Amino acid sequence: MGKGKLISGIALVAFLIVLVAEFQWSQVPAKGVTVSQILASPKDYDGRQLEIEGILSKTIQPFGNPFLLNDGTGEITVYHATLNLDQYLGLSVRVAGKVVYSPDIVDAPRVAVEVTSISSAQKPSLYVEWTRAGGVAGLQDTYIVDNLGRASAYRNMRLSWTHNLTQTQEQRLRAIIAGGGFFAAKQEDYGARHDVTDFFSHRLRVILSMDGSLQENDLSWVDEWASKIPLPKGLTEVQQDLGAFFSELRP
Repeated sequence: MGKGKLISGIALVAFLIVLVAEFQWSQVPAKGVTVSQILASPKDYDGRQLEIEGILSKTIQPFGNPFLLNDGTGEITVYHATLNLDQYLGLSVRVAGKVVYSPDIVDAPRVAVEVTSISSAQKPSLYVEWTRAGGVAGLQDTYIVDNLGRASAYRNMRLSWTHNLTQTQEQRLRAIIAGGGFFAAKQEDYGARHDVTDFFSHRLRVILSMDGSLQENDLSWVDEWASKIPLPKGLTEVQQDLGAFFSELRP
């Protein structure tokens, strides 16, 4: 073997060793990394596996409803296609995932963490998200209540107000949902008839701790008078009671 070929072979081996080392480095979850460090140098962390602890929250945005993780140094978007992150809203969580940096994107966060796992020492107990949209004015109102009993109201995707529920208010909210038969209702085609206008469309998603287990349901429907098929028993009452409940919370 000539000297030139030997040097080329050694250089190739060295290059492959560096590649393997970089790949292994990127696959080892980094601990102790803060959100502020990631946001300050996103390119350096792009593709890196890491673990972060913080409080999970959620916002309403035109491009979706991103989940935010706040570790005390800053907030970063976290997401997953199938993991149920809603049940952890308001809780202190540990998130493992991969940093994704997309500097050219314009309609979504440029820096985010693609979650591979999430856990919490705290048990989920309450999550409510109700959206109603339509009517003559074409409004969209969204109300979210998290595990800490913090209620947030959005109108046309802008935060309108927040309120910390009292224990009595939380108990009332639980009674409205559980007592109205919401968890027994099944999703059907509760769309509107073709001959009606100015109705409201609704979506209610609830995760509720009851008798030691989590109850969950997710329903979409339109106002009962506009629906092409009868709504589940009690659903209109739940809708009306929720409307009254959140109206009373409004400052």
